[in-house]
Amino acid sequence: MSESVWQKRHATWKQLLLLSCLTLSFILAVHFGLTVLNRPYVGVYTKIVQTQVVVDHVAPYSWAENTGVRPGDKVISINGKNALDHLDVRKHGMIGDAQRIGLERGNSIRQIPVDNEASGWALIVYLVIPSAFFLTCFCLGCFLLVRRQKNEAVSALILFLAVSANVLLEMSGNARHDGWSLKLMSGSLVFGMILMVHFLRNYFASFNLFLLSGRLLFCLYFSGTLIVLYSTVLTEREVNANYPLEMIFSVFVFGLLCQQFIRVYFRIKETEYRRIIEWLMTGFFLALFPFVAFYALPNMIIGDSLIPVEWTTPAVILLPLTLCYLVLNHAFVDMSFIIGRLGYNSVLSFCVTLLILLGYLLAVHQFPAGRPIDVARLGFLVFCMTLLMLYGKEFLDVTFKSRLFPEKERLEKSLHHFLERAKTDYSLRHLGFVIQRAVASRLPVEQADLVRVGEKNKAESFLSRQLALPELVQGMTVSAQPVGRLSKSNDGFTVVLGQREGEKVILAGSWIKPRRALNLDERMWLETLLDYAQVVIENVYQTEALMHVFRQLETDRRRIPDTVNRLLFAISERERERLSRDLHDTNVQDQLAIAREIDAMMDRVSDARAGRYLTDTRERLLDYAEDLRQTIRYLYPQMIRKTGLKPALADLINQTYLSADFHLEAELHVDEAGRRIPKETVLCIYRAVQELLENARKHARCDGVILFVHVQRDGTCTISYRDNGIGLKTAQIDPSFNTMGLSGLLSRVKGLGGQAEITSGKEGTDQAGLSVVITIPARVGQEDDGNTQRFRGLSSADSPFFF
Repeated sequence: MSESVWQKRHATWKQLLLLSCLTLSFILAVHFGLTVLNRPYVGVYTKIVQTQVVVDHVAPYSWAENTGVRPGDKVISINGKNALDHLDVRKHGMIGDAQRIGLERGNSIRQIPVDNEASGWALIVYLVIPSAFFLTCFCLGCFLLVRRQKNEAVSALILFLAVSANVLLEMSGNARHDGWSLKLMSGSLVFGMILMVHFLRNYFASFNLFLLSGRLLFCLYFSGTLIVLYSTVLTEREVNANYPLEMIFSVFVFGLLCQQFIRVYFRIKETEYRRIIEWLMTGFFLALFPFVAFYALPNMIIGDSLIPVEWTTPAVILLPLTLCYLVLNHAFVDMSFIIGRLGYNSVLSFCVTLLILLGYLLAVHQFPAGRPIDVARLGFLVFCMTLLMLYGKEFLDVTFKSRLFPEKERLEKSLHHFLERAKTDYSLRHLGFVIQRAVASRLPVEQADLVRVGEKNKAESFLSRQLALPELVQGMTVSAQPVGRLSKSNDGFTVVLGQREGEKVILAGSWIKPRRALNLDERMWLETLLDYAQVVIENVYQTEALMHVFRQLETDRRRIPDTVNRLLFAISERERERLSRDLHDTNVQDQLAIAREIDAMMDRVSDARAGRYLTDTRERLLDYAEDLRQTIRYLYPQMIRKTGLKPALADLINQTYLSADFHLEAELHVDEAGRRIPKETVLCIYRAVQELLENARKHARCDGVILFVHVQRDGTCTISYRDNGIGLKTAQIDPSFNTMGLSGLLSRVKGLGGQAEITSGKEGTDQAGLSVVITIPARVGQEDDGNTQRFRGLSSADSPFFF
């Protein structure tokens, strides 16, 4: 049999075993549920006083509490027989199973039938909560089984869920002396703990973390098996919750896990794996803390519990959730958020609990019998409810933030708008306008100014020729205020946003009179804005330093990597696009608005001379607007984005026909097969043709130009240019470094891996003229390298364009 076939059969048998365990767990859960519904929990604990059986205490949520049985009542008979003849009364001091009980209280004797008409609270404690725990474990186990993860840790976790799912239901059946629960309780407690250790060992091993050895795990299985055999075979179970060996074993295993968690945590606390230990320790603490702190320890110290043990069972549901979260963390809510807020919310809940308890005690003015325990119970409930309310408030705030806090939403949107504007501005003057507009629109600030303080403490504004707030800035010129620290006064505020040798950048603002204090949202907004502004200014400084280095490389362009060339041209195209957009949205629109105002004015002017003057002014204004549109089209050809490369080149050639004083012969062969090439290649082709035609129009003094552009199906492009002008000295364009002109054209083509051959005849002779042949290799369908991706966000250089 091949190894692959054996592995498939092994996986199939494992799946069948896990499915069988979950099915058996479901069958037992149905049995225990019917037992709880059909058998009453008597809950009478007795003591023998002078040959009489007396009720010592009554279990909460039991039949006895529901029917009014009180401590001190005498038990006369059980099922028609003398109470002393009852085995549970003689051996264990309790009435575990009965149909009728005779009680004597004072001089009256009553025969009370034991029925199962339990109270609503009893059903919640003994049926609803255990059923919810079972369903949680069962559903998680089925979900893990369906996923079919090939992981030994997941198999152990499914077995743990199947074995432990009925623990609470078994306790409920145990209280009713169900035979199956008396026997299975031992195995659920012991093997549940061992399987939990088994799962954690395999889980940590998947991260190459050692929790405990296989030999120790074998010892746990061996000793656990002996304990279960002793409890089920050699011990006769007749009373509920009497499992001393199992309790000792569980405490030992729990202590072993805590010790191993601490050891592993100190080894990995500097890594991301520490979150696993933190999550496990938090889950174990929350699952077991109520039982230990409010039931077990008070019983050991004062002989009574602060809360009934039944109140601690709901917290146990956190144990399977904690373990399953480790392998299903993508399907649950991010628990790191809940754990991170736990300390803060717990402190707030504790403070609220203290205030409510103090108010309650002041209203009562005294402590009657039993009041300390009642106060402790009230405090526990208030603490839990407050903690849940705080978590719920945080989720509701996020869900309904736009409706509950519209002003806060607007402040956050203004920060986003500031970043959108600031990331496209590379000068402090533009940044100053953006900050000034943001501060003035969102804060009670009358005036704001961005100031540079240079050498000799000379201050000058980025926004205007004169300082807007000289009295505020004057004190900053000589102070040593750290960068980012906000200084406030009755007149306004100042903050140093950036600092380098010999220069400070200061933001100053004056308050609106009468002054009011900033609220919490405004303070947080201002602090965030200042943090963003510091980052932007630091980037401006770094960009200037980088450009200084590039200028030093102008003498030898070969030292500049091709990827840097591509980055610089991407930044250049982005700046051209931004500038053209700003010109179109501001200057052109302003000129058109003035022209419309002149049109409206001409209808009201009766003087012919004034009318002619307005008409001439309007025509000149429209001419300027058209010239500005031409400049905008030259800066950034929007037509490429709208129509593609071939129509854009055709439009460029048509414009040259209309404006040039030479004869142009142009031929375009751009393949229409629908192939896509990156945007930077399209722009390079367009800029090359544009630069060559512009050079012919302004500098060549030629009579004729021949232009040939061929873009093949695979994306390879060839551009051939020839004119009969005066030519040029090719040596003059080689060492220069620029993003425009023929030197910029060479750098742009080289950055894409292309070649440009420029030849020229002797200047001033008949053999003069310029010849340029450009070849750009195919990049159709190719993935960009890491360097291209780094500046993709700057220029969208790899966005596809159709021919």
